[in-house]
Amino acid sequence: MPQHLLILTPGFPNDESDTTCVPYIQSLVRQLHDDSGWKISVITFQYPYQEKNYHWYDLEVYSAGGKNLRFPGKLRTWTKVWRKIKAIHKQNPVSIIHSFWLGETALLGKIAEKRLHIPHVCTLMGQDVKKSNVYLKKPFFQSIPLVAVSRFHAITFEKNTGEPVSNIIPLGIHPGNFPPLNLSERKIDILGVGGQIALKNYQLFIHIVKKLVQDFPNLNCVIIGEGPLTSYHQKLIQDLSLESHIQLTGMLPREEVFQYMNQSRILLHPSTFESFGFVFLEALYSGMSVVSFPVGAAQSGEKWKVAQNESEMYQQLVDLLREKPNYQRAEVSNMTDAARAYVEQYQTLIEK
Repeated sequence: MPQHLLILTPGFPNDESDTTCVPYIQSLVRQLHDDSGWKISVITFQYPYQEKNYHWYDLEVYSAGGKNLRFPGKLRTWTKVWRKIKAIHKQNPVSIIHSFWLGETALLGKIAEKRLHIPHVCTLMGQDVKKSNVYLKKPFFQSIPLVAVSRFHAITFEKNTGEPVSNIIPLGIHPGNFPPLNLSERKIDILGVGGQIALKNYQLFIHIVKKLVQDFPNLNCVIIGEGPLTSYHQKLIQDLSLESHIQLTGMLPREEVFQYMNQSRILLHPSTFESFGFVFLEALYSGMSVVSFPVGAAQSGEKWKVAQNESEMYQQLVDLLREKPNYQRAEVSNMTDAARAYVEQYQTLIEK
């Protein structure tokens, strides 16, 4: 009988067409399924918003339909999840639990580890390493093997807790998801991809473009994504008379995002924090140059310019826009390597 992996996550795709929901997790789960031969079950706490059992490709998924309710509604969600964990384990004994984000998923994973004696590992996925995370208390996380997705992520966690992570496993891409590389002219000069939230800092993106158009009057920029600041950003674009230079597309399927990348020269990602930045890999593999602050997997090089402040970011963009483009795929981490590293982590914990 194959090993049985149980995934605990706040959200999971509603169906195969839901490509924008936690893209890294769905990519990793599919790679684990293809490479490991393990049985994989998924429990998602909050999204989809309906409680249901369903299949995603050929994997069994249970949605508790939590809808991001606060207490006491959250307790009902946890009760549903706990009952489902026990039912899954009774029907087909779980070999290991993998929770994503140090939060409620890790809490239920820890309870299952204690009561059902199932090994448990948690991947830190984002801002859960910040001091504002109420779960970032040593009595809670010290008994859980924790995986960070980048060295920056691991350092941030240790700085805020005084404790090291157990492992660092970088994110990876599926090369087969990308269209053939466009080596000819690209019509989009600067592309932004990310949620329209304060953390992603697209206000700075817009202000930098305002400065750039003085020297590059035909500059063509696109921002993909949506969020609570979409209307604010649209008004800012109008107030700065940038309607002919910046287009907001809203949310797009990942396949369309990759098509946009294949038509773009530079990814400008002014985010103030990233655990890794999946979009960095996608842009580099699409032949783009990247400009960012020193967040996530940022690594200064020929194709990746890392700025310490706004003025550096502006100058790096000026330099790249004046250079002759070189649209070659960069070597980036692969999802196959990530899946292999996780299987090794699982096996180590199971054999303890």
